[in-house]
Amino acid sequence: MIPIENDADVGSIRRRAQNFGTLHDTVARNVGILLKMTVECCNRLSAELRDSMYADASRNQKLNELKTRAKNVMIYAGMIQYKLPAHVYEFINCRDMTEGF
Repeated sequence: MIPIENDADVGSIRRRAQNFGTLHDTVARNVGILLKMTVECCNRLSAELRDSMYADASRNQKLNELKTRAKNVMIYAGMIQYKLPAHVYEFINCRDMTEGF
C-alpha cells in the first residue's frame, strides 16, 4: 500500500497513488498516520546511523536506503496530498527540510 521498497520507481508509486481511491474508507483514513510514522522511523534510524561511532560502507549504504525509502513516501504523499489531512503533508515536508532528506 505504501511504497517503502528501496527499488520502487515513480511508475509503481504513481500506480499506488491511483489505487488510493479504491481503498476502504477505514484504511484510507489511516494512511496519513502510516506515512508520518514511516518518515519518522526513517529519520530516527538515519540519525542513529549518522551518530554511531563506526563508519563503514554498509552504514553509508543503509543511510542511502533509508533516504530512498523516505523519498518514495514523500513522492507518494505528494501524489495523494489532496486526499490527506493538511497536517500530514506539512509534517512530511518539514521532515524533508529539517532532517536532510
